[in-house]
Amino acid sequence: MPARVWFGLIVDDVGSSTLQPLIRKQFRKGSTTCSDTWKGYTGIAANGYVHRLVDHQKEFANKETHINMGWKVFGVI
Repeated sequence: MPARVWFGLIVDDVGSSTLQPLIRKQFRKGSTTCSDTWKGYTGIAANGYVHRLVDHQKEFANKETHINMGWKVFGVI
């Protein structure tokens, strides 16, 4: 089973010009990334990653994509 790594960072700007370079720096191409449908994540799959999504308008989480752990880590929930 592949390693499961969680990465979180507090940033001032959540646009793709901030988020995408952070993802490229932190994860190897071919890695599976999980996120919600925030527009700043658009293009992750086109950059060589497997991108699993949760659409919060349809569901809070699903069996394959657990993205809300970060809120617990940062003490928000």
